[in-house]
Amino acid sequence: MPKEPANIQKGTFPEPVDYSGRTKEHATLFENVVWDGTYRGVYSKTVDSHGYRNFTLFLHVTSNLLGVHRLDIMPQFSDYDQGDWCDYAQGLFAALGYSDAVAAVNIHQCFSGACAGRFFKVRVTGTGVAVATAFTATARVEFWS
Repeated sequence: MPKEPANIQKGTFPEPVDYSGRTKEHATLFENVVWDGTYRGVYSKTVDSHGYRNFTLFLHVTSNLLGVHRLDIMPQFSDYDQGDWCDYAQGLFAALGYSDAVAAVNIHQCFSGACAGRFFKVRVTGTGVAVATAFTATARVEFWS
């Protein structure tokens, strides 16, 4: 059995990490947004990703488990003028989505990738979502070099 460090008492936590001075930025893209049939697609706010090489997308998704419905999440990057947005369909991001049954267990997941443009946002689309069936989602992003 591993030994606990001598300077940490049970029930206490170490001091928070100070990230000042590191090349790291983070932003909340949307928080506790409900997809209930009122609208199908939503775009998050746009975040400047220029100057960073990597990103991590943090997701929290829940469902009320009524029916067979799906919430699809697609990161997008844009070039210098935000005129054209391109889906980041690389690796698992090409098919990132949640069904009612999966999201009912209160999903907390994160995924990382390489930055592919100067600006970043997320498109979220609900398929078959009606007033009686709802997803709730929060998304945050962190960039680093």
